[in-house]
Amino acid sequence: MDRQNLYVALLNAVLGVAISLMLNGNLLIYALAFIAILTILIIERRRIYEKIFRQKIWFAVAGYAALGVVMIVAYTMINRTGRDKVEIIQMTRDFMKHIKPDEYDKAYDLISDTSKKTYSKENFLKDNQRVAAKIEDFRIDGVEFNEFDKQKAVVKVSSPFMIYGQSSMSFECVEQENGWRLVFTPSIVQSKGMQASQSGGGSRSTSRRRSSGGSGSLGSVFRSMF
Repeated sequence: MDRQNLYVALLNAVLGVAISLMLNGNLLIYALAFIAILTILIIERRRIYEKIFRQKIWFAVAGYAALGVVMIVAYTMINRTGRDKVEIIQMTRDFMKHIKPDEYDKAYDLISDTSKKTYSKENFLKDNQRVAAKIEDFRIDGVEFNEFDKQKAVVKVSSPFMIYGQSSMSFECVEQENGWRLVFTPSIVQSKGMQASQSGGGSRSTSRRRSSGGSGSLGSVFRSMF
């Protein structure tokens, strides 16, 4: 390797490190693969031109153009997953931020068309108002795409202040013509209402037991005195 090729290799190595600080996952793998191929083409450009393209300029143009098309198609396919993930995260954040009084209707706009057919806007607003739903200080823990259907995914959300009565939940998502939307059913809200009623019923029964226990103890004291 002569000095020029060595400098090219070092420059690409530095470029790879810089890109690795900005990208992650599949895009990073793609970027490093692109840098590796580019380095080989630059270092072996004379041999490739002589041995593969037979010193014919049009062969070289066609070959490099075909390689460029392959790289662009590969980038498009890889980048689509990244774009979908970003869109799902943003959509979920918007939905969670709107789960509060006077903004439930905005949250309803972010659920899927199929969910809207089985869960009317009136019932959605009524259920959320009944349980006084409000989600604060949440985080998106991850997004997983369906292995067999890339138009479906699951987004995991957690919060120390509970999300519909749970510390963490997994919401299904579907891709529609207007973008990604959450699959939302009445049972998600109603389960919180049932937990609240059960909690209230348990505290009332505990109070009754304490009250009855206290009066019984007082009666036994009076009976022992007389």
